This record gives sequence, structure tokens and C-alpha cells, in this order.
Amino acid sequence: MMTNQWKSVGFVCMANFCRSPVAKMLFKNKYENLLKVDSAGLNPMVSAGMDLRSINYLKANNIFCEIHSPKKIDKSFLDSSDIVFAMDTHVLMSLNTTFKHYRDKFKLFSYQHRNIHIKDPFRFSEEKYKDVMDQIKHVIDLFELEDFC
Repeated sequence: MMTNQWKSVGFVCMANFCRSPVAKMLFKNKYENLLKVDSAGLNPMVSAGMDLRSINYLKANNIFCEIHSPKKIDKSFLDSSDIVFAMDTHVLMSLNTTFKHYRDKFKLFSYQHRNIHIKDPFRFSEEKYKDVMDQIKHVIDLFELEDFC
């Protein structure tokens, strides 16, 4: 996929509550208006917004935190995304199994960094939660659209 063909990037985690909204906002901040960026979950926490620790992490990094409503990944999300980053291997395997016709769009979020595993931090302590958010930020900081040319 050529970079200049990208119009929309998606991020997917389990609940669209902790990781994928942060990845979305960090990526959106880095690339401003170049791309449409969205996030979804395999099994979203529909009654929730975003984990307060994620909101606080974004604020601490001077990232505007828009109102977030977790949503379930579906064909509409996939049709409108040029590439979809799965936040971990479990999510990637689930996407490949559930949405077989979209496999060419899926990529592991940390695929360029084999030593980074973005675990679901939902039940983590504050410190471990922040470590996961720092990993997400690190991957996005190193991400270059030119890598896809």
C-alpha cells in the first residue's frame, strides 16, 4: 500500500477503552489533518467513555482529548479504513478470523518493534498502565508514513 493512497487509519483493541483511543489521539496529533483516524474495539465498553488514566495520559502530553464513545469494529469501519492496526496479537488473530476478507488491511501496531508488546492495561496499576501508554507513544513517535512507500 502506498502512503499517498492512505486516507484513513484505524486502531483496534479489545474494548476501545484504554489503548486504541490513545493511539488514535496520539496519531491524530502527529499527523494533524493528513489522515482520518478512528478507533474501535472487538468487544467495546459501550457504557463507558475512555479510561480516566488514558484521558489523564493524553492531557499530560498536551493532547486534546475529544469526547470518546467506544464502538464495535464492523464492516463499515473496515470499509472506511485503508489500514487497521491491531494493538496486540490476540486482537490481530481475532480480526483475521472474524473479518477474513479484510486481512490485507490488518497489521500489528508494534510490528516494527519486535520487543514491544502492547498489553491490555485495563487491570494494571497506575505505573504499569502508564508504561503501556508510553509504549504506544514510543511506537507512534517512531512511526513514519514513508515506511509504507
